[in-house]
Amino acid sequence: MKLRSGSGSPPGVRAMETAASPCGSAGDNVRTAAVAKASTSAAQQCLSYERYLRLSAAASVLLLSRPEIKNGGGAPTVLKLGTADGALARFLPGWNLHVLSDALDASSSSCETGAKNRQAPDTLPDQSFDVVVALGVLEGVNSAGRERLLKELARLSRFLCVVDMPSRALVKAWPQILELTLDGEMQRSQSIGLPDSASIGTLFRKAGLSHKSYLHTELEAWLPFAALSGLNPVAGRMLGTYLMDQVCEPGAGMPALKARPVHEVGALSAKDSPGAVDLSGENTVAANYAFEIIAAHRP
Repeated sequence: MKLRSGSGSPPGVRAMETAASPCGSAGDNVRTAAVAKASTSAAQQCLSYERYLRLSAAASVLLLSRPEIKNGGGAPTVLKLGTADGALARFLPGWNLHVLSDALDASSSSCETGAKNRQAPDTLPDQSFDVVVALGVLEGVNSAGRERLLKELARLSRFLCVVDMPSRALVKAWPQILELTLDGEMQRSQSIGLPDSASIGTLFRKAGLSHKSYLHTELEAWLPFAALSGLNPVAGRMLGTYLMDQVCEPGAGMPALKARPVHEVGALSAKDSPGAVDLSGENTVAANYAFEIIAAHRP
């Protein structure tokens, strides 16, 4: 995705608006044959296990930040940059989700049901949305691209920007996982340089935003799954499907999903976890978690 700072977003970018409802709700015009034939398994229809972990944790941060979104009590408007689906809506009932992507393909995800595709305007006004979110994006762009992206997020948001990235502990383990799995996406991320929460925080401060950091997903559980998925993608998908089915709420169609707990940096103390290594300099047991989320707030 190519985003630029300034008065508008790039022309030709496609957008969609989706109601904050389960993925199985009725669609207007994007249901495809692939969707109609999809398995009834929630995991197979919508999310990989990694996406579930990252989306659900981000939803927790948004729900925690809801009091700071002062929009008169109306449904918060959320712009999600990146993948062209509305899966985040499954965790945020009552929120209005918009998705902006440079490659919107209705066949790419069955979670696009209930959505309307439309061509994005050449420009989006400043502070167009209450919240702007970029998940799983930062490790795919270089440092210059991250700076441009964060400026755009800050420009478009009225109250809050949310981004996520691998934690420092996961970055430290990255070369070993890459050596074991030879994963192409991991190789690309390492070659362009993985994001660092300190530098991301600095960029948000330059944009005039304050920020909080949150950690989620235990590293000791994530690393074996990541290694298995890299070595045997089929086995990884099967295990991910099983794990996803365990967290889906029962019900007809595509069930809603619960947000996962997150841990605010500074709220966890090393004394609460004997033997843990403090990597953050802020008395946080960062070594225990695989992913970090930064929520940047407009004063």
